[in-house]
Formats: sequence, structure tokens, C-alpha cells
Amino acid sequence: MRGAASPRRIGGFAADVTDFVGRRAELAQIKELLSTARLVTLTGVAGVGKTRLGQQVAAQLADSFPDGRWVVELAPLRDDGLLGHTLTMALDVPVRSPQGPLADLIDFLHDKKLLLVVDNCEHLVGACAGVIPRLLRAAPELRVLATSRQPLGIMGEYVWPVAPLPTPSAENPLPGGADYPALTLFAQRAAAALPGFRITEENQDIVAEICRCLDGIPLAIELAAVRLPAKSLEQLLVELHTRHRWLAVEIGTVEARHHSLRAAIDGSFDLCSSAEQVMWERLSVFPTSFTLETVEQVCAGDGLNTESVLDLVAGLVDKSVLIREDRLGRAQFRLLETLRQYGQDRLREAGQEMTLRRRHRDWYLRLAEDCAAEWFGPDQVRLSSRLQAEHANIRAALDFSLTTPEETRTGLSMTATLWFYWLACGLLTEGRYWLNRALRVSPEPSRERARALWANSWIAVVQGDTAAGAAMAAECRECARQLDDRRALAHGTQVLGLSALFSNDLSRARKVFAEAGQLFAGELSRHAHESDLMCGMLLARAGSTVALTFQGDPAQAALICNECLEVCDRHGEQWVRSHVLTALALAEWESGRWREVAAHARDALRSRRTFYDLLGMAASVEMLAWIATASREFERATVLLGAAVHLWQSFGQPLFGSRIWSNPHDECETRCRGRLGDRTFEAAYHRGTELTTAQAVAYAIAE
Repeated sequence: MRGAASPRRIGGFAADVTDFVGRRAELAQIKELLSTARLVTLTGVAGVGKTRLGQQVAAQLADSFPDGRWVVELAPLRDDGLLGHTLTMALDVPVRSPQGPLADLIDFLHDKKLLLVVDNCEHLVGACAGVIPRLLRAAPELRVLATSRQPLGIMGEYVWPVAPLPTPSAENPLPGGADYPALTLFAQRAAAALPGFRITEENQDIVAEICRCLDGIPLAIELAAVRLPAKSLEQLLVELHTRHRWLAVEIGTVEARHHSLRAAIDGSFDLCSSAEQVMWERLSVFPTSFTLETVEQVCAGDGLNTESVLDLVAGLVDKSVLIREDRLGRAQFRLLETLRQYGQDRLREAGQEMTLRRRHRDWYLRLAEDCAAEWFGPDQVRLSSRLQAEHANIRAALDFSLTTPEETRTGLSMTATLWFYWLACGLLTEGRYWLNRALRVSPEPSRERARALWANSWIAVVQGDTAAGAAMAAECRECARQLDDRRALAHGTQVLGLSALFSNDLSRARKVFAEAGQLFAGELSRHAHESDLMCGMLLARAGSTVALTFQGDPAQAALICNECLEVCDRHGEQWVRSHVLTALALAEWESGRWREVAAHARDALRSRRTFYDLLGMAASVEMLAWIATASREFERATVLLGAAVHLWQSFGQPLFGSRIWSNPHDECETRCRGRLGDRTFEAAYHRGTELTTAQAVAYAIAE
């Protein structure tokens, strides 16, 4: 795993494939097809079982794909511009800015024998049709198994229509009772809802008729079966027949199987109390999982008491509308995508969609603000873990804000508020995506724009795009002066100092960092210990020590770094501390104190792994390569050099494009190549570039 704070899957397949009924022939045929076909798309109506079939196929192909089976769920994604980001995050592929996420994904996949399951593509068919062929062309051993309500329209695509479960015909009697998958599924789900239920000679015909009425659609059958505690089989059948006929008239030309599923969902909806119905509708605003706490904040009110939330959620779980999951020690819940879309339609018809989406956004804005306020302190691991677990909801909140004209300024504020999340948690490129988008839709001068500019400029500079970063920092300063916003002025100045440092203008960097420090000190005198100000002040001081070190005074630089470390330790802070440790290690390196450099670099790397701070991890692994060279561990140093370069490329330009970092790197490489010879050097270097991020970190700190 990356670290305790990361909820992202490592190693590929983590799907729930329990209680899979029938489809043995289809499983065998699809598995055989994937041995030759590069892209197979499972198509069919909602609720027919495409996702479960795809998961089961992947579960049975472990031996065929040594590099893993990876499931990417696209249902929560509404912005097709984030498809590349979503794929790279699901496969744990770090993103670098210059070529974009697809370039990194292609680089990762090119030599992998891997199965990629892309689930729920129907709302992103165009985007998938643009991305998947590029991946297949670049990776000869890649196989893609997609699920969609319609084909993707890609050349070479094999379309596999997923049929409903077989049901007995009305004309033929049932031999052996429940030897049909549809009846087996009904019996299993009914027994779970009504203990003791089983199919007998007396009830098998009516169960068969129910399954026929539902066209063998698994989701429809499950929803009908769980209603048995409230209705008899006879009542259930009458209701389904009546509702099916009504829907056929009401919906008209839509195919019969849509009527069947809609009838089953309508029946489940009608079984709910009026309060549960309202809760179902409101829960559809969540694109993915949610906690009880979040439901209380977003869905309670306007007729639903906070005290009733637990009972309402429990009631929906009992009726199989909600699925309960336990993640990271917390109970979470989710709606199946088909049921979420049904609830969303009802919410829209009730005229409540915008109200609930705004309440959803407001809650995640408050979460972002609370985490930002607490960031400089002892709870950073918990805060980063919380935000990573809510990533899909954060995306939904940002998308709502930036696509709703009257909400764009709030969206601008939210993207800027999350500056620490983008920078510290391995989301540099996605953070820049959201910040660029927010700045485009809110071009007028404002405090929110000034804040977004310094956040975006900071990301650009650390990605090696110093010209763009410096331009945005200058615009931030101009905007801040117009608005008399000294906080934004301080941050913009700090980024300009960083830009000067990475451009190797050490004198200017020290001067600008000193100016930033004075501005931060002035703001801290009025707003003591506020997180962004504390981070900015300490990072400005740490940046100035790097310039000081390479201007020939590493002893003074080390003294300032130790003062900064005392502040971090007093507050229990880890992220800024890791960057100060890197600055201290540079000072110790210039002083020839190899043991201290190694200790500081490993200490910083352990913290950075916790947040998945790619920028910091690259710097730490790089420095440990230098130390290994100084210790004459040339092969180890070469492996670390390869790993470090791979990490640098994962977020931007290697070594920040800075001579401060490139000179020691080049010296290290020259010594290792000279000692090992070209052939051994290249083999060890390649071994380092092939390490995953987690493996590289573990190797660097000798775990």
C-alpha cells in the first residue's frame, strides 16, 4: 500500500463477486474470447448484470494476467475531461503535466499483460472511444473488458450482449422445480428477506410467472424478492402485471425490458414509507459512497429530522435499495447506479435537484474549509485520508459549482481552498485542471481569484513550468494589491521566490523569500497560527535556506532549518516538516555530513509516503541515491537514480529543471556509470525505473 492515508487500490482486482448465479456458459465463452480479442464490451439494459458478469470474468482470470486485473468504475464520473485522470488514479499511475495523464498511462501499460475492466461507460461513450484505442495500440498485451448500455463503436470491438437470466416458458411445466437461474436468484434473495422461504411444487409456477413478468432481469428479480415480507407472491404478481401494463401505455415505444425493470423499481419505491422515498431521492445526489454523518448534513431537513436518518437508511438497506460497506473502519452506504439514476429522476421531477446538489456542494465546501483550517497540525494523516475517501464527491461538488453560472465564484473558492490537497496528496495535475477551469469561468478580480492564482502558480512551478507559474504569481500579486489582500500578496510572493530558486537565480530568490517572510509575519500577527500562513512562512524560510546553502553558507542554512523544525514539531506538523528536512539535508550535503543527510532524507520520505506527496518523494529518493554513491554502494545508487527519475517524471519536469538538483544528480550518475560500466549501470537503472512508487520508497528506506 502507498501508506495509511491512501484508499486507492494497489494490485488490481478488488471487486465483490459473491453470490453469483448462473451464466456458466457465458463466463467460459467471454474468458475464451478475451484470449484473442483486445476489447470486449458487455452490453445490455440497466440491471441485466453487466457489472457482476464483468467482475466474475475478471475474478476467474487471475492466472492469465500477471500484471493484474483492474476495475475502473466510471459511474460517478460526469466530466469526460477527467477520464484520463480517473484511469491513472485507479491504476495507481502518477500523472505528469507536460503530456497529460494518458501519456503516463501509455508509458505504464506498454509492456504490461493486464486486464482493464471499465465499468458503466454509457454516459462517456465518446470519451472512451477516444481513449481506449490509444491504450490498445500502445500496449500489445492489454485487454479491455467494458460494460455499457451501448457499444463503444471502436474498431475491433467485440460486442457481447448480456441476456437476462433464463426463465421457464409459460407453455412448458417446470422440470425439477428451480433449475433456472432466474428462479434460483429469486429464491436466494427471498430467503434472505424472509427466512425459511423456498421454492416448492406449490409456489414454483407463480415464482416462474413473476420472473417472466420481470423478463429475467437480475436487478428487477432481486428488488421483487425482497418485498416478500410485505406482500404475498400472489399480491406481488398482480401488482407487477398491473404496473407493467400501465408503463407500456405511459412509456410507449421503450422496450419491454425497460418496463419490467421500471415496474420492479417502482414497486420497491412504493414499498418505502414516504420519508424513505424522500431519502432515496435525496441520496441520489451522491455519485458514490457516503457516510451517515454526511447524510445527516446533506439530506436532513425540510421534513426529514436528523434523528430519523439512521432509521431511514436502515430501512432502505433492509429493502435492498442501499448497500452497506465497511471501509477504513467506517460504515458507508451506496445506491446501485440504476437506483441512483431512478432517485435522481424523481428528485428532478420534484423540482429539488438543484437544492440538493447545492446542499451537497455546501457540505463538501465546509469539509474542504475545515480540513484547510486544521491542516497545519497533528491531524494531517486523518485529514488527507478523509479527503481521498471523498474524492468522487469533491469532484461532483466542483463540477456543480463550475457548471452553474451563479455558483462559479464559490467553485473558484473551493478549488483554491483545497490547495494543500492538490500539493500534498499526489494530485498536482488534477489540481491544476480544476484551478485552470475555475480561473477561466471567473475572470474578474476577486479575493477568490487571487487565492486560486497562487495555488495554481505554486503547482505550475513545482511541476517545472516556471514561466507559467511566475506569470500567475505576478497576476496574483497585482490582483492582491488592487484588493489590499496582503495574505494573497504573501503567497504570490513566496511562489515568485520559488520560481527564482528553480531558475537558479539564488540572489533574487533570497530577496523575494525574505519579502514573503515579512508579509507572512505581518499577517500572522493578526491571524495567529492559521494553516496557510504558517505553511507559507515556513516554506519561504526553507526555500531561502536552499539559496543560502548554494551561496556558500550551509551552516547558517542548517541553523534556520532547525528553527523551522522546532516550530513544526511544536505543532505536530509533518508535511512542511518533510520539506524543511529536505532543505536541511541539502545543507548537510554541502557540508559533507553524509550520515545526517541520509537520516533526514529517510525521515522526510516516511512522512511523504503517508500523504503520497510525489514531489517530496522524488526529492528524497534522489538524495538517497547521492548518499548511496558517497557510500560507494554504486549499484544501489543506480537503482535509486532510476527510481528517482521515474518519480520526477510522474509530476513534471525532472529535478525541477534546476541546476541545484541536476548538478549532484549528474555527478552521481557519472560516478556510478564509471564504476559499474555501461551494461551493469543500464540494467540497474532500468530496474529502478520499473519500480512502482511504493516499491521505490520501500527500497529507498531499506524496508
